[in-house]
Amino acid sequence: MRLILLATTFAAVTLVSACGPHSYTIAPTESMAKSLKFDKPANLLARPLDQIDSDLQRALGEPLSAFGFRDFAASDYSYTVLIYPVGAAFGAKRTEFERDLLERQHKLEKLGSNSAPPFGVRETAGRKVLNFMLGFGAGGDSTAMLFPHRTEPIEILVIQNVAYRKPPYPDNKVPNAKPTINYYDAVSAIESMVTIK
Repeated sequence: MRLILLATTFAAVTLVSACGPHSYTIAPTESMAKSLKFDKPANLLARPLDQIDSDLQRALGEPLSAFGFRDFAASDYSYTVLIYPVGAAFGAKRTEFERDLLERQHKLEKLGSNSAPPFGVRETAGRKVLNFMLGFGAGGDSTAMLFPHRTEPIEILVIQNVAYRKPPYPDNKVPNAKPTINYYDAVSAIESMVTIK
């Protein structure tokens, strides 16, 4: 559960806002609920994260920018989108991370495991996408995918957190809005949210 908390915690680390001549953003009108076709209304609009947890940054690398999509009153699903220069996610540990991910993927394939969500490296929307687990526990689970942008020298890391909450809920409203499209099947839709500032 450590990484689940990290992905939704804000601490005192300021994000780098630009890389070379460009900086990248997601408009505040962009809705993850719309992109993933949530089954009930949820206000999952993009919100810039000016600061992120220092432990998360050490684990995943320093992003150019970061955005949160959450509406805990309506849904147990929340998302964080981190934008990196291409190849920069996971910092110096990137090669080791990809190698370990492939090894675990091959082991699962030998066991005949058809895990959902997907785990490992796959081709999606014409590019290599890394799919992996960040953490899980009694309070929820956190999965992620990382993929290169089709035309810009950046890569996009998407984290999905699912909280396992029990009643009573705030205002007695059950937060049961859910996506009808899996985020790992929405690479192109999520990529289209990112624009040059």
